[in-house]
Amino acid sequence: MWGPVALWLLLQGSVGWGIFIAIRGLLLVSSIDNFLRPYLLNQNSDLPLLLGLFGLICSVLAFGLIGPFLGPTLLAVAYNLFLEWAAAQTKDRIQSASPIPASDQHLESSR
Repeated sequence: MWGPVALWLLLQGSVGWGIFIAIRGLLLVSSIDNFLRPYLLNQNSDLPLLLGLFGLICSVLAFGLIGPFLGPTLLAVAYNLFLEWAAAQTKDRIQSASPIPASDQHLESSR
């Protein structure tokens, strides 16, 4: 957002303000955005960083201004539901696996 504003100010003849906005945007806004966003995303979440950033970007495109708040929340809930489902599926498969019948144990020991 600060880039077009700085360019507009430069084109309007306000060179000082245009340079000020550009430097402020490059040094302050971009650096805070690049360091603070990943920190806030992973502060209390098991959500992988890249998945969180992908969800944040996509949620802004999908939901607009409410996207940065709604998207990562929905993504974290969906991610945790998926992890719980995968753990339950694995547990069910382990429990349903039958032991080797007694008649086949001699075959297993000969291998």
